[in-house]
Amino acid sequence: MDPIDPGAEAMTQQQVIDGIVAAFDSVEAVESAQSEGGSDCFFFFGAERHFPFATVVTRDNEFDHLSRLDRDGVFRLNLGLSKPGYAAVFETAQDEAWDYTALDRLMPHPMYARMHWVSVLNPSRLTFERLQPLLAEAYELAQRQAARRPSSERH
Repeated sequence: MDPIDPGAEAMTQQQVIDGIVAAFDSVEAVESAQSEGGSDCFFFFGAERHFPFATVVTRDNEFDHLSRLDRDGVFRLNLGLSKPGYAAVFETAQDEAWDYTALDRLMPHPMYARMHWVSVLNPSRLTFERLQPLLAEAYELAQRQAARRPSSERH
């Protein structure tokens, strides 16, 4: 997905969180404790909280610092896709050198691309709208995974 017009209206972290929760049934949004870098949010299908289908992160850690989330107001929306879904988005950009600090641009996740995760820093409203099919895929993938787990794991 190409970068959006620099004049596009940016969304806040809370608007992104609210948009995901409003878009799907049975979404559990779990925020981590506040810290000086802000709070992260993990989105699960249902109450079992087995594995998130999306996250919003606000800070770097020792394993993941390529997005430079230490910049004021920068957050990253991450989505877990299926292998075919991921390939469809990035089939023509496999050899591209990514600037993981770029705002409002869909790109492979800097650390978890091999697990078919994608990310975008500070999405604009237009980008968030364009992400809806990918959000839906991530959510549906989480639903299917939950349905395959034994019932003892779902309670």
